[in-house]
Amino acid sequence: MRNLVNTLIAILIITSLTSCEKTIIGTEVGNTPRENFELFWNDINEHYGLFQVRGHDWDSIYNQYNPQVTGSTTEDELWDIMVAMNEYLDDSHTFIYDRENQKIEVSGYESNMAAHEVFEANPFVSNYLENHRSLDPNDYFQSAKIMDKEIGYLYIGAMDGWDETLIDEVIKEHESKKAIIVDIRSNTGGDANFSRFLASRFSDGVHFTHTTEDKIGPGRDEFSEKTKWYSSVGGPRQFTKPIVVITNRATISAGEDFLTTMKSFGHVSQVGDITAGDFSNTSMHRFLPIGWEYRYSTQRTLLPDGSSLDGIGHVPEILVKNEMENVISGEDKVIETALQYLTDRYGIN
Repeated sequence: MRNLVNTLIAILIITSLTSCEKTIIGTEVGNTPRENFELFWNDINEHYGLFQVRGHDWDSIYNQYNPQVTGSTTEDELWDIMVAMNEYLDDSHTFIYDRENQKIEVSGYESNMAAHEVFEANPFVSNYLENHRSLDPNDYFQSAKIMDKEIGYLYIGAMDGWDETLIDEVIKEHESKKAIIVDIRSNTGGDANFSRFLASRFSDGVHFTHTTEDKIGPGRDEFSEKTKWYSSVGGPRQFTKPIVVITNRATISAGEDFLTTMKSFGHVSQVGDITAGDFSNTSMHRFLPIGWEYRYSTQRTLLPDGSSLDGIGHVPEILVKNEMENVISGEDKVIETALQYLTDRYGIN
């Protein structure tokens, strides 16, 4: 598996290199602490897409931190203020990055990282799997069989970066299994179109899954028309026997989009921890006069009933998570619970 922090920083550095204008947020302004603060607050105020669904009061953040910014505010003090403002949003698609000093603050990421650390320490591959093989050099896609059971196992670590044709080979490989556990714990997201492509290989039909709408103006209600999204049936074959998707708090973004589609299928259940609750697309890289970069969420994702899982996450049918003491002792409570669920609901042993 991968070090999530190093991977994230590498992605930010690479993508930032394509957008190295001094500023992309409008008229050039000065570089005082006050001007940087006002620019940061106003830009998010006008273009962040999730104030309503997450219940944020961004005006209160201005009132709280505005008095702390003066002509004598140091760079370190301004960084701490903006980090606190960013953290208030509790949205890991939202970050601030000081390239020169290699500092980054990803909003709401602490609990995600705690879950990822537990997952990284988990010896489940040797304790629960046989015929295990990684099909991707970065370990994004792995296939195995649960020991002594006719139950397949797939690990999907990201929704991009690996050969999409592999999924059809693996579905064929597992078509005789009684069930499959699809493990998207610590899935770092990627391309939502890729996630829907993968889900089509497990599809039982076409279902209305969700809508998206993009922030297009400065007003709190200025969004584009809703785009409706549907599941599809794709590939030469689909696995429509029982499937349990297992998750943790570090299942995020396009990984959650994958789960949105999967949970529209009658043979799919979720077991594990609640996912991150971060579904949105993000803005282009924004640049402050001081040289810091930042991005934020610009899209609203709604379920067919109009509700939002942003800031909430997908809640599993059975809520269970591993603690570090579990994995140190060689126990994966999530996989064991998934196996018991398959026995209790479907009689699969």
